[in-house]
Amino acid sequence: LGKIAFGTTYVVRPYLDYPQLLTQASGILPTTKRASWDLRREVFRTFGILGALDPDRFGSRRKGGGKGGGYFVELEDEKGPSTGGARFPATNSSLKRMSEFNMMRDQFSTISTSSAHLDSRVIPSGTQIKQAQEHGGSHPKSIYKDSDNDEPAHLYMYEQYAMTAQPLSQLSPARRLSPSDEVFYPTVAVQALMRILKDSSLSNLHGMVMKAVMFIFNALGLKSVPFLKNIVPHILATVKNCGQHGLREALLQQVANLSAIVREHLRPYLPAIFDVVEEFWFTRHLSALCSLVERVATAVPDDFRAYVPLLVRQVLASIEAIDMTEWSNNNSASSGADIERMELILKHIQGIKGVLGEYVHLVVPALMKLTDLLINPDQDDKYTRIQILPPSGSGRSKLAVETIETLSILLQTIELNPILLVDTSVKSNSALPAGVVQPFLRMLGGNVRPNKEVGNAIIGCLCICVRQLGTGRWVSFYHKSTRAVITEWQTEVGIERLQEEQGPGEMIETDRHLPIDIYDEVVNEITLNSGARWDMWNSSAGSEDVSGSDFSLGRSGASEVSLNRMVDSLKSDAPSIQPVLQQVNVQRTNISNLQKAWDVSQRSTREDWDEWMRRFSVQLLREAPSPALRACAELAQAYQPLARELFSAAFVCCWGELTEQYRSNLVYSLEVVFSADASLEILQLLLNLAEFMEHDFDSKGSVPGLSIDISVLADLALRCRAYARALHYKEREYIMGRGGSCVEQLIDINKKLDLPEAALGVLKAAKIEIERRGGQSLVSSHNQRADSRPDKSPMAYSVISTYGDDEVGDKGSWEGHVHYEAWLSKLGAWAEALSMYEEKLRQNPNDVDSILGCMQCYDARGSWQNTLDLAVSSWGALSGDHARSRKKSSADNYKQALKFCAQSAWRLGKWDELETYSSQLVQGYRGSHNYTQLQSSDIISPSKESRATNLPKLDYDGAFYCAVLHIHRAEWDEAAKSIDAARKAMDSRFTALLAESYKRAYPSMVAAQELSELEEIISFRQSEMRTNSGIKLHAANRHEEKQARQREHLLDVWRQRLDGCRVDAEVHSSILAVRSLVLGPTDEVDATITLSALSRQAEAYQLAERTLLDPLGRMGCSLNSPVFGVGIPSNLGLGLTLGLSANHPGEAMERIVNGDNVQMNYRPHHEQFSKQLFNEAGGEERLFIQHKLYFAYIKHLWATDRKEEAMTRLGLLCKVVDLTTQCVGHKKAQNELLRVSCWLRYGDWKIALCRSTLTDSLATDVLLSYKRATDADVPNNYRAWHSWALINFRLAEQIRGNDKSSSSVTKSSTIVRSHVIAAVKGFVRAISVGTKRWSASVQQDMLNLLSCLFKYGELQDVASTINDGLGSIKLEAWLGVLPQLLARIHIKSPAVRSVLHPLLVRLGAKHPQALMYPLSVLLKSPVVDRKLAAESLMNSLKAQSNALVEEALMVSSELIRVAILWLELWHEGLED
Repeated sequence: LGKIAFGTTYVVRPYLDYPQLLTQASGILPTTKRASWDLRREVFRTFGILGALDPDRFGSRRKGGGKGGGYFVELEDEKGPSTGGARFPATNSSLKRMSEFNMMRDQFSTISTSSAHLDSRVIPSGTQIKQAQEHGGSHPKSIYKDSDNDEPAHLYMYEQYAMTAQPLSQLSPARRLSPSDEVFYPTVAVQALMRILKDSSLSNLHGMVMKAVMFIFNALGLKSVPFLKNIVPHILATVKNCGQHGLREALLQQVANLSAIVREHLRPYLPAIFDVVEEFWFTRHLSALCSLVERVATAVPDDFRAYVPLLVRQVLASIEAIDMTEWSNNNSASSGADIERMELILKHIQGIKGVLGEYVHLVVPALMKLTDLLINPDQDDKYTRIQILPPSGSGRSKLAVETIETLSILLQTIELNPILLVDTSVKSNSALPAGVVQPFLRMLGGNVRPNKEVGNAIIGCLCICVRQLGTGRWVSFYHKSTRAVITEWQTEVGIERLQEEQGPGEMIETDRHLPIDIYDEVVNEITLNSGARWDMWNSSAGSEDVSGSDFSLGRSGASEVSLNRMVDSLKSDAPSIQPVLQQVNVQRTNISNLQKAWDVSQRSTREDWDEWMRRFSVQLLREAPSPALRACAELAQAYQPLARELFSAAFVCCWGELTEQYRSNLVYSLEVVFSADASLEILQLLLNLAEFMEHDFDSKGSVPGLSIDISVLADLALRCRAYARALHYKEREYIMGRGGSCVEQLIDINKKLDLPEAALGVLKAAKIEIERRGGQSLVSSHNQRADSRPDKSPMAYSVISTYGDDEVGDKGSWEGHVHYEAWLSKLGAWAEALSMYEEKLRQNPNDVDSILGCMQCYDARGSWQNTLDLAVSSWGALSGDHARSRKKSSADNYKQALKFCAQSAWRLGKWDELETYSSQLVQGYRGSHNYTQLQSSDIISPSKESRATNLPKLDYDGAFYCAVLHIHRAEWDEAAKSIDAARKAMDSRFTALLAESYKRAYPSMVAAQELSELEEIISFRQSEMRTNSGIKLHAANRHEEKQARQREHLLDVWRQRLDGCRVDAEVHSSILAVRSLVLGPTDEVDATITLSALSRQAEAYQLAERTLLDPLGRMGCSLNSPVFGVGIPSNLGLGLTLGLSANHPGEAMERIVNGDNVQMNYRPHHEQFSKQLFNEAGGEERLFIQHKLYFAYIKHLWATDRKEEAMTRLGLLCKVVDLTTQCVGHKKAQNELLRVSCWLRYGDWKIALCRSTLTDSLATDVLLSYKRATDADVPNNYRAWHSWALINFRLAEQIRGNDKSSSSVTKSSTIVRSHVIAAVKGFVRAISVGTKRWSASVQQDMLNLLSCLFKYGELQDVASTINDGLGSIKLEAWLGVLPQLLARIHIKSPAVRSVLHPLLVRLGAKHPQALMYPLSVLLKSPVVDRKLAAESLMNSLKAQSNALVEEALMVSSELIRVAILWLELWHEGLED
């Protein structure tokens, strides 16, 4: 997946196109924790290749199951198959989406191609068109959500006017489960088990899942009915989708067992069950299906009858499918399988005989045909002598006996008429017994006769027919022929009467009779209307086996297993776990076993703690009083994620069984784990447990909660990056009176939660509290400290200006906890915090807190050289054994300082110093000048770490910086080892955080992306080195174009990843720093400018400035170079007003407005100077990059209140950019865009600096700058035309408002007319080229254009100019200002009406539905002129869409009619 994504540049986007991808991929690491490192490495690499998607753009699903510190009921949209109704087919959402898309596509096509037949269509919104285009298959140009910014603005005008309401979600929020709920433990367990069952990759565990589920259902009995909707659909879906025959067999058997438990409650799932039966009937699962059907028939006999036709069809198809021509060899595999399958079907028919009912007449003929074929497979063979078939003891013989016995059982199900007691009466109205007698007599008397076993079964079936038909009918039609056939058959097969010697000379007849004797006795007993002998025969025949006697009739008619007997036999057929259930219900919690599991003695390494958690979580499930949790213990032993999910529930379940002494011991063990070197995954589980118990247990209740100090939980939450919980705990700690120690962390937590206002509020609250307690103020006079901070930026974020001494006095909980500088650094006020840290260092150079604080401020401000200088001067204090700070140990402080130093050395390109610091980070060596190179043996694998406790713990930063260093030195093998070591170092934390929340794991996700990009850099540089080497390569691999393509491909992938990342200065800075290993100052200039803007937004002004100046410095540029317009010779004659009279600004302004050419007429000496600039910069492309960075630097100056300098530099840059753009041989679009941006920015800043009305000279400069911007050869130059139109409209308004003298009315009207016409042309052009990005501004242009029409429409040529420009504006654009158009339809000015009314007529012809409602309202206006104008427009609409108009007017009048009550009409009439 990673290779495909990289090779096709399809990165980041997969997360958005397939929202389930990130969720599924996130579950790989926790479930493969014990897998080989090779597998986990590929997971990390794939995450990095796909990119770190912004967590705010990753749609988080609502909670369901065990999430965080609680359990929630899973919602409908999180479940797999549908549980409603009888079936669970695939949802129709895809079909619905497709139909919606087709509708939107049709609407879009009709808008763009034809205006006919639109009167009945709905106006499509821009969003719909965007969705239709995206469904069309074209990938958007950008990964951002607003990738449709380049769509025409007129598509979104109607949306802005209509303000369509967004539909609310129809799904209710997830309900939180509490241990006080009666079904809490079964619900939690079932939901967890179903998630495993839905995961096809865990198919090896599905059997254990079903065993646990059946355990739970047996324990709950009918209380398990509410869980059927969670269980049955997923089981049946797994049966359909799984590829393991053994698993499918077990699942079907479990569904059968389940039906015996829930009985009639299985009714809603019968259609789904029989779908499975029909699908798998002709597979090897016939036995399980038959068992399932029989038990379902027992559970819901009434509803079962609706599915009998389906079963009969399947049975008949199975019988017809038998091919006996292949049964020549009785031992063949095919015949054996067919015989076994038919035996199952016959037993199944016997089992469901009670519900076959009216379908028996379809089954009996098929069984008769099967019996005939079994006796004589070759019906065409004419035997000359009598044959006895099939051979006795063969499979065919046994199957024939089973078939006849099934016929006997089916015949007994025919209802008799008990009222008719006359012997000669016919006791059954069915023709089936008569239809059976004739074929059986033919079989017994034909040339191919059945053997003894089959014949006995046939005679037994004939005896049943005697009873069914009655004495009169039988004796009249069948008795003589039947007796003769039986006598002949028993003689033919050699059956003789046996006698036994009872005594000397005495022979007696045995109890076993010949078949003819039994037949005679049956007929005689029925004739005598006595059933004694019949009952005796029936019972004796059912108790003796065929193999026991040659004269026994076997089981003919006696194997009547009724549905009631089958219900009684279910107990013996229940699953093997049922006897265990009774033991579980009476078993109590073994506290001693639990205590052994939570014992924390002899636990030291991280592997020890992992084993401790594994044993403890499983033991909690084993000892849980709840049978539902205990059923999951065996599965949790094999699948650890289940134990982790059920950990809190199992803990609470056992917690109530513990005594106070055991609870105290358990809490002590947990506190030991909190402070131990346990993995983050374990700490996260325990934090979730604490939150769960805090939420659901009251300390004053019968079952107390965990008595753990709140500060311990707060620190634990911070370690787990659970900042919301940490904020909760810290706020509680603050309320409890520990305010001083919480302020710094509260500020830090709020900043990390993107709550800067709350962080500032914490600081102000701390200031108020300190002042209340008599301490010194955090805020003093601003001017007292302004001069003492020479490096302070005018725009630097400032909260304080002075500070007092460290001694605050006795302030209770605040004593010793007031650290202003730390609070300010957490708040992001780096300048103020740095000045305070430096002041402390001057007082105490060995203050470790101040040293680290200064390093942190330097790093945030980009003063990396200061960091290294401070490290050199303070290394003794940092490396000393007593270098403890107020929060960290000396080793932690030393490690933190090393990270700052390594980061600074890397950013400054000081590779030797980076080598020193990174090696110390890896090896943990505490020296400032010794270095040992990283070897492969230094990279400790997780398996070795437990055995090598004397070696330092693997450090991510050290391995990462070593990888950077090795890449710089082209040591590829060592770099790969370091990258692998870095991945191992982040494995535990990343896995734990990703399992909990993607947002918490996002920093680690960014780190994974950086490591993957390091590998991509290695691959690219190796390819680059092979290309540049003298090795003879194939011609296809030797071209430099291939290397250029690889570079462009790599840059394309990197750009897409950066687009998808969080818009954050820290994230962008770290990613671009990695890419700087292969990119130069001229590469990715846009990303550099974006990073500067983000740093400025984060108020890191010095870092923002350095980000722009460093690339310029690396290119050898000076800010005061002629390249940027500084020091240009005056004889070049460059200037804004070249060719215009400076003494008459009004004349110059008039020339500009009237459209005179304002472009510079560059001569050969200008071209010569531009070539000189190109040579000085190193080429045309390089000069453009320098100008782009310099322009961003000028904008930075303006943003930091250095506006005068910014204005001066921008004016010079405009001249140079204009010169180089015009004098270049071929104009490039990017150069033109930069030129337009410079002129627009110059005009905007000129206006911004003007605090009053625009003077003529200032207006001339602004008009000139905007005019040059509009003259640029840029396709969609919206901003230039918008600014040009707006400034002309403003000047027209200004002249009209200021000039009141009558002598200048004519002149001023001429000037106003010129400005208005220029504004109209500008607005029309801006509206026609506007895109969605500027849709709000385009709507403003529409309103301004209408203002020009309504205010100045009577001036000469204004209305005609507007009329001429309407053709270039899409009609849909006017939908956004439709209310303003209709509000002026009664205007009397002929010039205005000549524009307004034709426009409304055209709009109504294409979009009549948009005008229907407002015009129907205007028709009832009390203003006569407005009403007449509305009627005129409505009549024009009738000519186009008469039906629509009539229906709309009817609906309007009916709504008014039904809105007025009769009582109101009566009152109105009486008043009149």
